Amino acid sequence: MDNGASKMNNGASKMDEKTPLLRKESSEYEDPEYVKIKKVDDPAAVQDSTLEAETRTTVAERIRMAEADTNTERTKKREIIRTTWQMREQELADAVCSYEGIADVVAPTNGCAVLHGICLYLCHCLSSFAVQLPLHLLLLAWPVSIAFMGSEYMERCPTDKALPFSMVVAGAWGTLALLVRLVLVFHTKFSSNESLQTWLRNGTRCLEIGFLVALISQFYYYFTLTPSFDPKDENFCNETFYSFTKWIHDLTIVLVCVWIAVYFIRGTRCIMRTT
Repeated sequence: MDNGASKMNNGASKMDEKTPLLRKESSEYEDPEYVKIKKVDDPAAVQDSTLEAETRTTVAERIRMAEADTNTERTKKREIIRTTWQMREQELADAVCSYEGIADVVAPTNGCAVLHGICLYLCHCLSSFAVQLPLHLLLLAWPVSIAFMGSEYMERCPTDKALPFSMVVAGAWGTLALLVRLVLVFHTKFSSNESLQTWLRNGTRCLEIGFLVALISQFYYYFTLTPSFDPKDENFCNETFYSFTKWIHDLTIVLVCVWIAVYFIRGTRCIMRTT
């Protein structure tokens, strides 16, 4: 019995001696830092991570190349359409400038095509940067003079102070619209950012609509005014101011008619391009 008990005690002591070693060994292999170092030092793991990174890079590059190709194709298509229409407009412009061309254009099969050719010729001339820049700079004198005269004679037309005030508002709207249009002219000439160009076009249209509304209100106050040039009269209005207002209104009517005609021609051109 004693021998059996001693053997059992010896076996238990041997188990106790082995257990810490096993625990130490298992804890050593389960150490996160050791596992991390082992994974890093493992050539297969390094190769797999490298292949995965290269695959991701390749996929990203392919996506970028596909997007670049798509944008390039869109730009090429737009340039082809624009070049085609410029060639057609140039041909019509050359036809209008020559007798033989006019004879061909006014043929019975073409009907009223000569009018369309003349319109395209004018659009072709007015669309050049060399014409648009001085034209817009010259047109700036129109709204600036309206705003200046309205502010200068604000107290010299007591019969209706709304008229000079409406002139100041209309002049400010017109000046801002022409300045934005000048920016659009420079952007179209020297830049190819189509998103900014779209924003500038939409902003110009909104400003021009506001300018048109201000002009309509100015016309209303002008045509309802019955001034007197006698300073003692209660309906007194400065004669110089009233004469300038009459002259600027006649000029405004002509310019607005031209503006509407230009938008009408551009609208018909857009419709023809889509059909």
